[in-house]
Amino acid sequence: MPLSNQIITVSPILSRLAEVCEKIGYWEALLGSHSDFSESELLEQKGQASLAFDNLTEPALEQRLLSLYHSIANTNLTSDRDIKNTHNKLLQDHFSQAGSYRSTGMGFYRDNKLVHMTAGANQAAKLTRQLLLTLNDNEHHPLLQAVNFLYEFEFIQPFAQANGCLGRLWFTGLLQQWKPFLLILPFEQQLLKQQHSYYATLKKSVSDNDSNRFISFLLEQIQHCVEQMIESTPNQKVTESSDKSPQLNAELELPEGSENRPTREKLLLLLEQQPQWSAARAAEVLGISARAVEKHISRLKRDGLLDREGSARAGRWRVTRKSTQQLSLPEY
Repeated sequence: MPLSNQIITVSPILSRLAEVCEKIGYWEALLGSHSDFSESELLEQKGQASLAFDNLTEPALEQRLLSLYHSIANTNLTSDRDIKNTHNKLLQDHFSQAGSYRSTGMGFYRDNKLVHMTAGANQAAKLTRQLLLTLNDNEHHPLLQAVNFLYEFEFIQPFAQANGCLGRLWFTGLLQQWKPFLLILPFEQQLLKQQHSYYATLKKSVSDNDSNRFISFLLEQIQHCVEQMIESTPNQKVTESSDKSPQLNAELELPEGSENRPTREKLLLLLEQQPQWSAARAAEVLGISARAVEKHISRLKRDGLLDREGSARAGRWRVTRKSTQQLSLPEY
């Protein structure tokens, strides 16, 4: 189903979305034009975690799922035919209904407790096709669209088996379409660690008919994953303590002596002249970590010196007092 207007106007979700996007941008800057990560190894770990999450233990499934992760970029994620073909490729010879939508009702259980009753069997195919078609909608942020897809897919449970694996694979494909390097995001591993909370949040969201709770939970897990990858990504631009003032002066029209100003004042100057920039980009230019920039931004907002207008994806910064007048701001 389409993203509800109620979802996209909920302040905590928008705030979380902005935080996640800034961290993703910083990770992207760290990766640059190359990565030291082994894609095959990371995809293998994702597949293993996803199968463990669904308690699917057949050895042949691991290699099949790995192959599907490798080929997800070539899959039409809005296609009813492709999602059924993918299900068939995963479960062929292991499940008689591989590649077919379920034909019976289904209650979703965990530890012998009902998590939720799924959509009726006569509605599963129709609802799945409708959900896939919403992926053509470019109105909403791709990350919100991906987490909303996973919520709706969990509710529908279109197949009689392996819905979790398939939903997470499709979710990864949606992220990869937005930013290709997100293919290696260890989302499945993070969910496996948070499996109990995952099901508890899903159950509460379904029973309350409130997808916001589950969407916020997923965004939080994505943020944990990105932070983990940032910490394990080596990059000389960030770890070096070299003087960044030449790059800063090249990016800004600085008054004389500005290179000696505290970082907080430089950040205000930067965002005043480049209001569309992300925190990650500002961090790269200033030669400090993204976390340091985020702390400065939080305090500048608190002090009434900086505000954010618009969405996380297309918004811009607004300096509420002229940064050139802030000559004695306390340094943090």
